[in-house]
Amino acid sequence: MQSQNPTMPVGTYEKAKNPYTNWFSRVASYIVDHVSWIALGIIEGIWRHGGTGRTIVITILYIVAFIIWGYNRWFLGGRTGQSWGKMLMGTRLLGLHTGQPVGALKAFFRDVLHILDWIWLPIPWGMAWPIWDSKRQTLFADKIVKSVVLPADSSFPSGPGGAPLPGYPNAGPTGSGPAGPGQTGSGPAGSGPAYPGTAPGTGNTPNYPSNPVDPNGPIDPGTPNR
Repeated sequence: MQSQNPTMPVGTYEKAKNPYTNWFSRVASYIVDHVSWIALGIIEGIWRHGGTGRTIVITILYIVAFIIWGYNRWFLGGRTGQSWGKMLMGTRLLGLHTGQPVGALKAFFRDVLHILDWIWLPIPWGMAWPIWDSKRQTLFADKIVKSVVLPADSSFPSGPGGAPLPGYPNAGPTGSGPAGPGQTGSGPAGSGPAYPGTAPGTGNTPNYPSNPVDPNGPIDPGTPNR
């Protein structure tokens, strides 16, 4: 049995073996993100007659739906990694090599590239690509933008020596824990405990006095303490 990296949250190591979000969860979040368009299509289909008034209302609804969709997909999804659909499904969109949200601009281009993922009809092979892809990326949008979708509670933990754990595209920042006695701390300065004779955060073997009772020298068994 492989040991768990002590620096990562409980259960994270198991997720590191297969960290990417499955295709069904991605489809579910995608549908949630497009509810406004689905609802608008239903309204337009039911309301077939109405002349100029209908045209004006439907046009306004399309504009509102586009604003809501763009805010959700590009602003929220790009800046936080979670659109409403991803929040509901517990996933997040991150950069493959950064482990950070891709930003609003890349999120926008990613949706534009989804057009290429969809046009392989009768089967949209680009959107189906995550089913067998090792990183579960869409063929065009994710591959070109270099984005991945992971569970929201996962991280990019590092293994021994800062190496990525199996399945992770990139290890996170080195040093997530405080340095202990007798070892060099990998975390930020000041994270290690301070001992007599050492600077706080270094984590090096403490320079204890030779005699804890009398720092001036060792105790002679035949001599009482000074």
